[in-house]
Amino acid sequence: KSQYSFIVELFKQADIKLIKKSNSKSGIGKVSIGSQIFYFINASMLNHLLLRKDMCHWSRGVQMRYNLNILEEWVRENGLMEEELMDGSVISMLHPMIQASKLLQMKKQSFHDAEEIISLCTCLNLLQIQKLVTMYTPSSGFEERVPIAII
Repeated sequence: KSQYSFIVELFKQADIKLIKKSNSKSGIGKVSIGSQIFYFINASMLNHLLLRKDMCHWSRGVQMRYNLNILEEWVRENGLMEEELMDGSVISMLHPMIQASKLLQMKKQSFHDAEEIISLCTCLNLLQIQKLVTMYTPSSGFEERVPIAII
């Protein structure tokens, strides 16, 4: 069972109609409770990842992606995919964390790998990418440390 399944359980207990109908028009666009919740989840997870070296590991990237998939599935099941914001859907709030989890799973040994990382991680800035690559801990026996030239 997912470490973050309590979040999904919390959502299941929430009145989904309240989340769906919470949109309010403002001068800068539509904002909803759902999008704010997912923004907070993304910010919390990304900050946690950027502050803890023990989280910057291939297996943690896989685990985080699985947890994010559970949240995405919940959004689809509850019809929140249609909830549009100025810059996309509720799921778009999770894109930075999705990209960070994919970064942890990618090869990081050559300049070609570095170019792929930069092209994939469009929601992360270069300092965040550099921090994740610098803190990355390779799997013992399976990977080498990220070369300094790549960082």
